[in-house]
Amino acid sequence: MCSDCALPAYQHGYVTPPYVGPCPAWPGQRAIHAELMKMLESFATRRNDPAQPTAPKPKPLAVVPSGLSINEVVARLQELQAEFPDAEVRRGRANRWELWQGKAD
Repeated sequence: MCSDCALPAYQHGYVTPPYVGPCPAWPGQRAIHAELMKMLESFATRRNDPAQPTAPKPKPLAVVPSGLSINEVVARLQELQAEFPDAEVRRGRANRWELWQGKAD
């Protein structure tokens, strides 16, 4: 038996399965686990902290859906070119074309 916990001593170590790791009661492992728990708690509090505003997810200027005929796509892109002359076309989700703000030089 392990002197620090209730598991048999042969189940401690990183040799082969079914060994799951060193005894969590060992001093070195206890310190690692304590540091890890502090990190996880800080991540959870930072994530749920309403004082930290999250940046809004960027959205495309316009979307041209898939499944349109070539004439419809060309007409839609010409309308969008008149409205957004500096926009760039990127492939979006679900085979859509998305117009995004052009890169500033």
